[in-house]
Amino acid sequence: MPKPTDVSLARRQVPPLRFWISSFCLAGELRFLEKASAISSGGASGVSLALYHWTGLPLGFWTFVVKILILVLVWRVLGRRQLLWTVVSATLGSLLIFLAELVPFHPLPLYLAFPMILLFSYLPSALLLSCGYSSGGFSSIALILEKRGVPTAATFSALNALSLVLMFLAYGKVSGILSLAAMLFAGASNWIWLTLFRKYLRHFPPAPARGATA
Repeated sequence: MPKPTDVSLARRQVPPLRFWISSFCLAGELRFLEKASAISSGGASGVSLALYHWTGLPLGFWTFVVKILILVLVWRVLGRRQLLWTVVSATLGSLLIFLAELVPFHPLPLYLAFPMILLFSYLPSALLLSCGYSSGGFSSIALILEKRGVPTAATFSALNALSLVLMFLAYGKVSGILSLAAMLFAGASNWIWLTLFRKYLRHFPPAPARGATA
């Protein structure tokens, strides 16, 4: 039996388990690592963290707003089913972040938080990309450009410039420098996780599609 491709996975009636797991991973990583330490790994999270800092509104709220705005910009390119599940992912992830913010948490020291952000910040988005979906953030743009031959590493590196500027302005020099280091590693981190997921998770056969359309 041939291994399923990212496209065939994205055309399933219901996304695979990794689609749902990624939302929990994303919420935990943003709440307990990036928000708690004021370090952004880039992408939509940096924009959301800066807006949270300036307004005091929940991080989950701003995560949802930023992702929906991105989806408005790219909705014509995504297929209807893919767009539907991207909206579901963005909504679920934002809701989980909002709930996680209600949990009291003492921030980890930077010498622990920073390497964990380097290692795990792009695990959720790579997990989604590996099955042909995105979380509705900058990964949506990366998914579209990848179909046109642009490597995801290059896309994420380019889009992180805005997040970096906002982190410097919102949280100061230390957060800005650490965010810069995390963003410089972002492209490699996303590529590593994406390669691993595409290589090993394809051993799980997809459920048969039931009239799904792109």
